[in-house]
Amino acid sequence: MMSRMCSKCGREVPGYNNALELELLITQSDTGLLIADSKHLFPVFEEGNMICEGSPSRARYFPGQKKDERPGASPYDESLEEPYLNAYLKLLQKYPPPAIIPSPVLV
Repeated sequence: MMSRMCSKCGREVPGYNNALELELLITQSDTGLLIADSKHLFPVFEEGNMICEGSPSRARYFPGQKKDERPGASPYDESLEEPYLNAYLKLLQKYPPPAIIPSPVLV
């Protein structure tokens, strides 16, 4: 199984917030397991402070998430909204979040 440590912040990445797992569901490929690292999909906050920005390039396709305004970010592609949302719903089925953590998309 792939590492569950975030390549950005070094903290554990739960399955329901794993950008790599989401990408694998979208591409329907296991190849990413060999070459990519896990990272948070959505930003992670602790005591009101952001400790990991997550994956802005992926999170931007979900309602309520910020645009990816980082230098060099790829253009927004509206056609990716549905595949990302469908894959996220599958991700939540595969890795249900704890009841106390509301989904940033489905709230």
